[in-house]
Amino acid sequence: MDAQNVNWAQEWAGLSRSHSDSVTLLQFAVDALQLNLPEEFTVTLWVLPTQDGQCVPIVLGRNNPVREQPWQIPPGVAETYADSLRDSRILTAFNENAGFSLPALEQRELPAVSWIQHYICGDSEGFLGVLEVGGDEPEPTQVLNINNLVNSCLSVLQSLIEAPVFSIRKFTTSPLPQAKSYDDLAEEERFMTLGKLVASVTHEINNPLGVAITGVTHFKEALRELNQHFSQGTLTESLFSNFVEESTDVTDLLTFNLGRAVKLISDFKDSAVNQNADCASRFELQKVLRSTTNSLIPEVKRFGIRLETGEIPQCIMNSFPGALSQIITNLVFNSINHAFENVDEKHISLSCSLDSDKQTLCLVYKDNGNGIPPENQKAVFEPYFTTRRGSGGSGLGLSIVQALATQKLKGSLDFHSESGKGVEFLFTFPVDVVGSAAQASG
Repeated sequence: MDAQNVNWAQEWAGLSRSHSDSVTLLQFAVDALQLNLPEEFTVTLWVLPTQDGQCVPIVLGRNNPVREQPWQIPPGVAETYADSLRDSRILTAFNENAGFSLPALEQRELPAVSWIQHYICGDSEGFLGVLEVGGDEPEPTQVLNINNLVNSCLSVLQSLIEAPVFSIRKFTTSPLPQAKSYDDLAEEERFMTLGKLVASVTHEINNPLGVAITGVTHFKEALRELNQHFSQGTLTESLFSNFVEESTDVTDLLTFNLGRAVKLISDFKDSAVNQNADCASRFELQKVLRSTTNSLIPEVKRFGIRLETGEIPQCIMNSFPGALSQIITNLVFNSINHAFENVDEKHISLSCSLDSDKQTLCLVYKDNGNGIPPENQKAVFEPYFTTRRGSGGSGLGLSIVQALATQKLKGSLDFHSESGKGVEFLFTFPVDVVGSAAQASG
């Protein structure tokens, strides 16, 4: 909770995809603020028309447990409250021992918190913008940290509230924005990951296609010279022999590089189709894992990471290939985003083995990155937990991995990690998910 380390522009941009299109820029700023406060704190942006005194909640932070309702301050008292807030800029509105600090606030239906702080964040058109932060009453040093953090964001809120392009009257009469559900966010996370793969594959495919274009250009020039010699009657056996030799080299070059391009596209297509498939099917384990890892190679190469896949057993699974592919993809992107800062030799490995007696597949994913600090290990699978919030991290990648592994694939997941020694994820899945589920329900 360090105001100097919060880049509000990045926070704002990182949260923009977490909400419906109708949500305002104010919502992004409030959410970014709340996500940098202690988890139990709530944030609400109120607008107070100083003439009629009806406080209207226009933006609710994503941690707020209930929807706030408008509340009335008597008009004369509203002016007193507004003047007090204008003078102090920060006002402790409520604490458990002293109660409400001003009579104007006593009509408020109190949320389940023991401390409320009000900050002025806009003053125009006869409206007062009030940012409310509530939670368990903090220690004095923590109050100072909270104030510094909020103050670092107030200029953003104030510029929005007072900007001519925004209408406070419209905000106070418009429906409150609806935050997207976890399932919606998980779906967007999947599409965002596929989008990154598209960018990597597009970049990687430029190399073989570029070589192919160069080869075709060279072939056209050689063919032009051959036709010229033939027309002029100067074509010799030696010139024709050289042309055939060069043509053979060019066709070999075209075959190799166009084959690379086709494989890149094919692997990405298979991976994308698998991840979009939401139904169980029978599939070859080798084919699914190979297409998934091959589609990831352009992205890991971009970051100087070596991706190794061990021997994959021959196995026909009756399961969800899309879920399996997405688990591997999310783990690789998690390593790219979090694991390798200041690591020179970056390495990811994937191996699997088959237990024929138990009819289970064991999948092991490892990286040699910085590892997960002990204080974060209990929270790594929690939705929205991320150590890279300021860099646009959503905190959904590993949460989705756990949900897919345990719920979709009916398997188990464990991990081991030490700071500076990388991380290891261990999965165990039934080979026949459909049969196992039917047997369990029967």
